[in-house]
Amino acid sequence: MYMNRKQFAVAFLFALSLMMVALAPLSGQQAGSYNPWLDYNGDGLIDVYDLQALAQVYGTSGTPLSWPMAQEYDSGWIDISDKQGQNITITHNLNLTGGFLPSIYGRTVQNDPSWHQRHFDGTGYTPGWNKTYEGISSDGASSVVQTDDGGYALAGSTNSYGAGGSDFGLVKTDSAGTVQWNKTYGGANHDSAASMVQTGDGGYALAGATYSYGDGTPIYTNFWLVKTDGSGNAQWNKTYEGPYEDEALSVVQTSDGGYALAGYTYSYGVGTPTYSNFWLVKTDAFGLTENMVGLGIVDYTADTLTLYRGKIDPYWNYVRVRIWVVKENP
Repeated sequence: MYMNRKQFAVAFLFALSLMMVALAPLSGQQAGSYNPWLDYNGDGLIDVYDLQALAQVYGTSGTPLSWPMAQEYDSGWIDISDKQGQNITITHNLNLTGGFLPSIYGRTVQNDPSWHQRHFDGTGYTPGWNKTYEGISSDGASSVVQTDDGGYALAGSTNSYGAGGSDFGLVKTDSAGTVQWNKTYGGANHDSAASMVQTGDGGYALAGATYSYGDGTPIYTNFWLVKTDGSGNAQWNKTYEGPYEDEALSVVQTSDGGYALAGYTYSYGVGTPTYSNFWLVKTDAFGLTENMVGLGIVDYTADTLTLYRGKIDPYWNYVRVRIWVVKENP
């Protein structure tokens, strides 16, 4: 009958233990025969109880150890019933630098003979934390992403810093939440970021509402998109607006390197300006919704070829189109 590795390990330990038990006198183990690796329950004896424990661990949820180890520390059963939501520090004073495997057990009540194994071969748990980032006035984050370096970037609005009123705020932290840098973007009136993404080039794109830029300001807000480099330095910004209130609430970078902004508009759609509507704005990689310079093919049929010239392009005042067709028989 074929045996897998776990079955072979249990059978081997079982056979070895039986041999050692048979050689041991009734008063205890023979001198030199005790192996702490086989003494699973740590009672100083190698017996059937160790075999039962080993079989249970190897046959169910346990993780086989890669090398024998002696038990160097045992905290005993510690009452942590009042430690919910708190860190619990166990001091073993072993000065460990590597090659150790913690095994953690638990009981529901103090004298319960049954126990459960929480972790084996490492804790497998990363504790959480919280941080605040504040100024002298009202500040609030509305979007967060984990960055490529394992840290975090938070975007929102700040009344503590910037040009005036509220401004777009961007805070960059390391993986522990320690601030690495922060930036603000805004004009003389209120501006507030609602959404942010890390872009493919390692920078950031922030979207929200601005009373500082675009048509209708400062009476009505407009969609505002701010693009930065990886250090938060602004590279460009664009507004998308109508005659009434418009506000971007979400932004994503699209597969073609452009951006898509979504929010609400009182400027376009049925019922405006009394009622708001969904508004989706798609841009290119530079935040443009239409080409400003250059010439490109935008559509064609079997009989037509459609070109688009940039809105303020100064070069393509004349264009010449030539079309070659492959023929099997010239």
